[in-house]
Amino acid sequence: MNAIPDAQIWSLQVNGESRNLYTHEQGKWIIPLPENTASIVELSFLQSGQRLGLEGRLDLTLPATGLVARRVNLTIGLSSRLDLIAMDSDLDPAVEQGWPRVDGFTGVPYFFTRPFYRGAAVPVSIYYKEPIGAAPEGQS
Repeated sequence: MNAIPDAQIWSLQVNGESRNLYTHEQGKWIIPLPENTASIVELSFLQSGQRLGLEGRLDLTLPATGLVARRVNLTIGLSSRLDLIAMDSDLDPAVEQGWPRVDGFTGVPYFFTRPFYRGAAVPVSIYYKEPIGAAPEGQS
């Protein structure tokens, strides 16, 4: 698959089993998959960006992977001090139903999905806001 620039791999699972991600000399990522069978690939990664303010818009892109899938799921994690107000994307809001959890994440996850993913980049804009009267992180 196409490597995701500036991404730090958090975890990779194929059909529920942890796997190693390999890098090809041409910069592509290689995910070992079983032969002649459909697979569920769960790739969690981090990308650093600017610190979020009290409110605003965050533009991000689900990177082009080159992988074709029956469905792609995206989880966006925001700090617990922020609320997601709206999202602009071709992805649809989803209800979590056994989606993978990332160990160590303590914020609020928001779930989105899209059927028939063709491996192209998907632009996403989210609008967030810190509720009035919310206590700063670490304080109650």
